[in-house]
Order: sequence, then C-alpha cells, then structure tokens
Amino acid sequence: MWREKEKLSDNVPGQTNRLEHMLIHIFLGFNLIILNLAPLKQAAVDLIGFDAETLDVLIIGCTTGTLKDDLAKMDAAIKKMKSELVDLLKLASITPIVVVTSDASVSQSDEQYASDNNIIILQSSNADTLLDMLTTNRKTRDMIDYIKSQRRFTPGIQSPR
Repeated sequence: MWREKEKLSDNVPGQTNRLEHMLIHIFLGFNLIILNLAPLKQAAVDLIGFDAETLDVLIIGCTTGTLKDDLAKMDAAIKKMKSELVDLLKLASITPIVVVTSDASVSQSDEQYASDNNIIILQSSNADTLLDMLTTNRKTRDMIDYIKSQRRFTPGIQSPR
C-alpha cells in the first residue's frame, strides 16, 4: 500500500482513505487503541491513537497532498479539546500530528507554525521509519518517542522537553 503512494487518497470500502487505513494498521501493530474519525469528516482529526499503558494520546490528521490549512485546523481542534476535556488532559499526554504524504519541503512559515503550536509534521520518510520500526518489533514506547522526537523547534528557542 505504501509503495503506491499515488493511490493513498483512494478510499478503501467506506469513508476511510488508504493513508488512514495504513496508519490505523501501523498503530494497531504498536498496540494502540485506535479511533477512526475519518468517516465523520471532521476538520483536522482523522484518527486518535491511545496507549493505555503510558496514557499517550496521538491526535492525527492526514493529508494526501501538501500542507494547506491543516496545521491551523489541527491547532483549533486541539484548543477545543483542551477546553472541553480538562479532566482527561490532567492525566494524558496529547500529541497533535499532521501526516502529509507529499515529498515537498515544508515551508518556513509552516515549520514556524508547527513549532509555535507544538504540532508534529510527519512526512513520507517518517512513515517509512514507522514501518521499519513495526517490522523490526520495536516497542510502543520506542514508536511514541520517535514521533515526539520529530517536533520542530524554532532556532534559538529552548526545546520544551
């Protein structure tokens, strides 16, 4: 499926595209609980992954083209979640992710926006790494650490770690 990247926007039976379907199976392989929101056609959020052991929550938006307003939509969705799910956020670590299949470079303004709003942008090479990690039996914690290591930081500003 991943080798045919030009078909990732095609739907599998139902309302889920091939990219979302592939990510569902990757994250299931890492023992995450996955909620597929793609059929609801909500802005920004297509999948939610939850690790019951560490209480990490991955909020995932997918785009099979280039970044447009995906980062702003993700930021708005996260802000809404934080205002409505206060008790959950006291217990869980939320990680917003935008997965983009385009090999195009991420613009400086998108890099800045992602950095300022703590959003992780994953591109094709990151998906390749996740697939490699899955096929080499890496642990869930390794996968989550890898994803979090992909945060983009503005030069000159201290990392929030």
